[in-house]
Amino acid sequence: MGGFYLKNASTSQVGQIIEHLQRMKPERIIPCHCTGEKAVTALHRVFGRSVQPGEAGKILAL
Repeated sequence: MGGFYLKNASTSQVGQIIEHLQRMKPERIIPCHCTGEKAVTALHRVFGRSVQPGEAGKILAL
């Protein structure tokens, strides 16, 4: 969970991050606003429902 700061990242950079995340096999990915729409869309494409919106005040149940 957090800001991935990919708003200004290239498609290649976003792809590299996604590859690293795939190796980590996270249960959930919760990107915040500074991740950027392009990267969030790419994350959704690869990880589907595992990607959930991050927002201020969000409460997570473990």
